[in-house]
Amino acid sequence: MAFTNLNFAFGSKLTSTQLNQIQGNFDALAQQQTGAPAMDGINEAYVTFFSNAKAQLITGKNVTSVTFAGDTVHSTYLINWSKTFSSTNYCTNFQAVSKDGRIGRNFNVNNSTKDTSSMTVYARLSDEGNTQGTNPQQMFVMAWESR
Repeated sequence: MAFTNLNFAFGSKLTSTQLNQIQGNFDALAQQQTGAPAMDGINEAYVTFFSNAKAQLITGKNVTSVTFAGDTVHSTYLINWSKTFSSTNYCTNFQAVSKDGRIGRNFNVNNSTKDTSSMTVYARLSDEGNTQGTNPQQMFVMAWESR
């Protein structure tokens, strides 16, 4: 369904058809369909994967693969996007989860290299007073760019 400009009188009761049109507009906006308002804050690509010394894809958008290249202490992951970004200046956000759910862990997650169709992510977590790190259990990486 394409984005449709809608108008309602203040205080009017909306019909199921009108509510369906509103839902269609939300879908068109989220899918960035032609005619929908442009939103810079919508992600272009994301990936969630198990990261405990492997790279098992859970879910993603515009991602072709995630490859593990590390050891039990230092995690490095190569993420290949199926969407080609217009430059290497696209933004990224990282999140990680520890395998035992301990609070107070230090997470070090960063991007070491990036091009328009892939990026390398480094992840490591450690406890206070312990310099020996470990791999996170699960990671989420999101990417977007301004239009």
